[in-house]
Amino acid sequence: MKTLLYISIFLLSVIGCKSDNEPGPDGLLKELSGSWELVEIETGVISQTKWEPIASGQEKIIRFRTDGLIVNEKDQPICCMPQAIILNGQLLRLEPKDNLPSNPSCKYLDCMGAVVWEMTLQSEELIILNCCLNKEKYRRK
Repeated sequence: MKTLLYISIFLLSVIGCKSDNEPGPDGLLKELSGSWELVEIETGVISQTKWEPIASGQEKIIRFRTDGLIVNEKDQPICCMPQAIILNGQLLRLEPKDNLPSNPSCKYLDCMGAVVWEMTLQSEELIILNCCLNKEKYRRK
């Protein structure tokens, strides 16, 4: 009977352990914060995809604040901002810590895209699967 109790306690402690190497939500947002420059877009269909460099005139820079919100070069929120992101497999809700200025270019847009964007962050490279199911590759600026 004691053996069963010890095994149960051991299993609960192993299951309850969390790796200290995995950053929490605040750590992930801190890693993500800063300016990112669009460098490539994935083109093609399902199994025939490839990364194409950005054409001249299509350059784009986005900036992530420490609360995860995405702003443009003028510190205005991007149009059709997601309500949450999945960053390296972890769901993070985007909630502003302070008021955001309005973005006049979003005034007449009807945002019917995805409310969650999926992102993969590896060192200085960020891949975003956005609302239009386009994959964009960014490099830290």
